[in-house]
Amino acid sequence: MVDTPARLADMSAVKLVREADTILIPVIASSIDIRAAIPFIEKLLKSPELRGSSKRIAVIGNRSRKNSKSYKSLMSFLQTHSIPFLTSLRATQNYVRAAEEGVGIQELALKSSQIDIEHWHTLARWIESGSAPESASL
Repeated sequence: MVDTPARLADMSAVKLVREADTILIPVIASSIDIRAAIPFIEKLLKSPELRGSSKRIAVIGNRSRKNSKSYKSLMSFLQTHSIPFLTSLRATQNYVRAAEEGVGIQELALKSSQIDIEHWHTLARWIESGSAPESASL
């Protein structure tokens, strides 16, 4: 697993795409992040390293609030461009609490963290399954 900076240089991105089996792109449901992600995702989908390969690509909603306009904009963009969407990680204080306690989200003894844990399980199951996610749906 490689976590890259948001603005990865083209040559570094090409090398990482060549070496990757799975590419996860976290996108915050904000107009700024969506506008920044669009050219990257489009370029990635058109890249020779990805086209015709068995590499899997999916977008993850990061710090998402499903009832927000920006989330709906993100889903609309993904659906319009047939970009696979995997799951959303909520904007929640559970991550802050986990960091303060020095534990992972799955170790929190809070009922409210169960939703977040399920989102991570969705992500883990997909990574382990080797299957492609479905396109985004509203």
